[in-house]
Amino acid sequence: MFSKDHLEGWNEYLATNSLKFTRVVLESPDSPTPTSRPLRTATLSLDDAKVLGTGNHSKVYLAPLWLPETMSATGAVSVACKLACDAYESTHSAKSHLSNEAAMFSAFPRSLQENWTGLHAAKPDQRPEFMPAVVPKFYGYYKPSTDSSAGPMPVDLARSIKRLSPILLMEHCGTNITQSGSYPLTEAHKKACLSLFVRLHAAGFVQESPFPRNVTVQPGPLSLPPAARRMQTPSFRIIDFGRGQHMDLETETWKILGFEESHSSFDVAAQNEEEYVRSYICNDW
Repeated sequence: MFSKDHLEGWNEYLATNSLKFTRVVLESPDSPTPTSRPLRTATLSLDDAKVLGTGNHSKVYLAPLWLPETMSATGAVSVACKLACDAYESTHSAKSHLSNEAAMFSAFPRSLQENWTGLHAAKPDQRPEFMPAVVPKFYGYYKPSTDSSAGPMPVDLARSIKRLSPILLMEHCGTNITQSGSYPLTEAHKKACLSLFVRLHAAGFVQESPFPRNVTVQPGPLSLPPAARRMQTPSFRIIDFGRGQHMDLETETWKILGFEESHSSFDVAAQNEEEYVRSYICNDW
């Protein structure tokens, strides 16, 4: 999962004891009432040959997640796994980006993460349209755990494990549009990309890094079985929310500081982001 240097000297111990990560529960605005559930364990396997992308603060893998038999008929599903980089010596900034992204995903309503049937309007004054998902589905945020079924863990090893990067799991939504090869984006596709940002802003979020590398494309429509999907009918998503903002969080910050409620900075950020995306769509994408 991580470079051998990260846990150097503990190969013998780790040969029979897997690294464990525990999910951090982050409540979503439309989450059902929490209920007690039995502990469920899945196995994640990372391969350096299957890196989807590397940025200034993170690295993303395409990885199989082996689920308990009661949760999957096939046993394994493919997910996008994001780590702060460098995983062992990552700066506070890298890990804070990852935790902010987890907070953003936990705040996203299901309407932004799932494909909805029927016609919906992103804004009251807009014509209703079919609404695809805007962002990937969120599968959880996990922090390294020093709990061990094999008995007490060596102190030095426990200290090293605590310094490892948390893990963010989400739906794999294809490649970014700059990697889509010779496949050209039509005007309709460009408008579809812009509409994702419009809906994101209408829901009270800004991405804060609206570059082509942070918009993915995959064969669609997703309502069809995978074998029937085509790039002629693509599905787009916005990714990378490490710098993102949530209007409700900003409002709460203003209240804590003793000011009257203000959305001004959020509104400016959303307007600037939409103009930036519109400019890129018109000229470069």
